[in-house]
Amino acid sequence: MYNMKIKSVFLHVLFFITISFVFLFVLFPGKKIAEYFSYSLTNPDTNVSVNIENTKPAIPLGLKLKKIKLLLNQDINVVLESFKISFSPGSIFRKDNKNGTIYIQNGSVKIKNSLISYIIPEINFSNIDLEFKQLSKKKMTIECFTEGQINVELQGDIEFASSVQDAMLNLTGVILPDSPYLQKFSTMPIIKSKVKNISENGIKFNIKGVLENPKIEII
Repeated sequence: MYNMKIKSVFLHVLFFITISFVFLFVLFPGKKIAEYFSYSLTNPDTNVSVNIENTKPAIPLGLKLKKIKLLLNQDINVVLESFKISFSPGSIFRKDNKNGTIYIQNGSVKIKNSLISYIIPEINFSNIDLEFKQLSKKKMTIECFTEGQINVELQGDIEFASSVQDAMLNLTGVILPDSPYLQKFSTMPIIKSKVKNISENGIKFNIKGVLENPKIEII
């Protein structure tokens, strides 16, 4: 009798796992969810346009978005091959304190009328690793590393607002010495006058202000 109960429990667990697998990887409505996110994140009144081609679940607790296009105020154009967000198991049960990671693969960024755009019209990167920790309903801290034409370490906090472009940035970073495009920056007079030993220390900077029009300062 005891063995029969064990076998019954095992079969129920196996059935549950099978059904979950079928739903997540076969019946998961990836394109419908992508359409919902695209519609929800796009806001004509604030000149924010988002298009996501597909989504799929990411094990254990996450979601992966495929082929994302973001246009902000006609000035910032972002194209991403994939965007994966994962939450730590403990933070799932907390309302305002979510912790997790974001991993982005293969993308490009075009920023018009900025310090960077005059040197590199289009920034390409192979991957971005970002860890985030939500401090309150409207504020989170981040630590980020990007690898590509410009290798950057970035950390600080972001304070959210009612609209995306009004989010407040308070970030500090460094363009690492091994960045392929570092020499292009080192020829600029404003950087040459402020930064010494670029080949050893890289270029340190701050990003502050609203996302729509952030101020980048070399330090």
